[in-house]
Amino acid sequence: MGIGSSQESGTENNPWDYETRKKMVENLDLRGDSLKVVAIPDVFNDEKWGDLIMEVIKNNGYEASEVVGVGNNDWTNRIFRSIGIEVYETGLYQRDELEGIKIRELMKNNSDSWKVRVPESVVKYLEKYEK
Repeated sequence: MGIGSSQESGTENNPWDYETRKKMVENLDLRGDSLKVVAIPDVFNDEKWGDLIMEVIKNNGYEASEVVGVGNNDWTNRIFRSIGIEVYETGLYQRDELEGIKIRELMKNNSDSWKVRVPESVVKYLEKYEK
């Protein structure tokens, strides 16, 4: 699994650093021990970003045909497809309740209602991390 904008932290869209975001994903136990989380920094050039993704894939022992992109970002999905990565678009689920920017706003305003909008393992990790 790749974490995008990995070079960012302390911003509105990426308040946590890469290592913290990585640990949140790892705590989800999505695929047990087989889940590998990698950093994907922003590169504001389509071709260079595609090349970077291919480098990350190859450095982790895979081919593009063995990787699936999951998401709803048109730009990301277009680049994935251009380098031979199959894309699965999940659709937006309960966007009015589960949109990341809204959850981060609740957290910023010290409202505990964010806790029912994310997996319990993330709540536990962040409560421990924030102390």
